[in-house]
Amino acid sequence: MGWASGTELFDRCIDALLDKKRTKEERIRDVIEAFEDADWDCQQESEYYEHPVVGKVFQAIHPDWFEEEE
Repeated sequence: MGWASGTELFDRCIDALLDKKRTKEERIRDVIEAFEDADWDCQQESEYYEHPVVGKVFQAIHPDWFEEEE
């Protein structure tokens, strides 16, 4: 049994990664959004979640995740 939606996800990610006209941050954002559109909900489990560049993109997409609680 295959994972048909995996093809669309893979293609979106490759499109983003190969687009050298866009910044690294823009390409990472496209990859994150592709996964989130496919119901990814465990972003904080990624080894790259706290990476300086990737974390900056996550913070731009989800600023409320990074708000400090009072």
